[in-house]
Amino acid sequence: MAVEGYACTFGQPYDLYDSADYRITEQVDARAFDGCDMSDVIMQYDHEGRVFARTRNNTLSLMVDSVGLKISAELGGTDIGRQLYQEIKGGYTDKMSFALAGTLRSGPRTLAPQVWEAEPEMVKEIEIDGKPVGFRATALTPRLYRHKFGRDIIRDMGQLKKAYDKAVRSAGLVKPGPDATSEEQEAYQQAVNAAQMEVTDLEIFENVSFVMARQYDPDIPPTPEEWLDGFDTFSVYKVLPSILELWRLNELTTAKPKKK
Repeated sequence: MAVEGYACTFGQPYDLYDSADYRITEQVDARAFDGCDMSDVIMQYDHEGRVFARTRNNTLSLMVDSVGLKISAELGGTDIGRQLYQEIKGGYTDKMSFALAGTLRSGPRTLAPQVWEAEPEMVKEIEIDGKPVGFRATALTPRLYRHKFGRDIIRDMGQLKKAYDKAVRSAGLVKPGPDATSEEQEAYQQAVNAAQMEVTDLEIFENVSFVMARQYDPDIPPTPEEWLDGFDTFSVYKVLPSILELWRLNELTTAKPKKK
């Protein structure tokens, strides 16, 4: 029960997101996989959950050629693999993609419509519940969010920012200036923490945080509920400003205005 195909093709632009205001387009360079560690690559459905095949046990093989990244997978070893094979054979599943895990660095990136400089702020690490937690946003983030939750992350991020700003304004808060004392800064933060947001907005915040955290670290639990269960406290007013700033920087880097 073997299947094969291309997880990606080189030099062919495709849309990750398309709205009335702008389009996010990705194009994979032929050098994208140069230097990649492919010793233990896994095949999953929709980038998460159970493993169907992997290079480490020789049920998955990869080959980079002039077309793109070609894969061949043996799916007969498990019940879920055999089920997926039947879905592919029947035409119910007919597309494939890929994801990379790694560390951002300055310099040209290969997975981009053109060569551009990676911004250090595209990754943020903050302390939550006494431990460092990383978040990452790229042009892939809207797609991952849409696949996971069936929602538009751009619309949801806009709603989140409005809700957060409204909560802060409702408390009559004015952010201290650069010359403010540490006591004034602390008092402002405590007042922000006391502001309230709607339950729906909090759920959006948790889902967005989860997707960005899983982009940073694919080994975290596969659901928001399991991930959040690992924290005693997860303060929206501590984490959300960093998420909003990370998303703003990501949009500046990946958004291309549409031609009118």
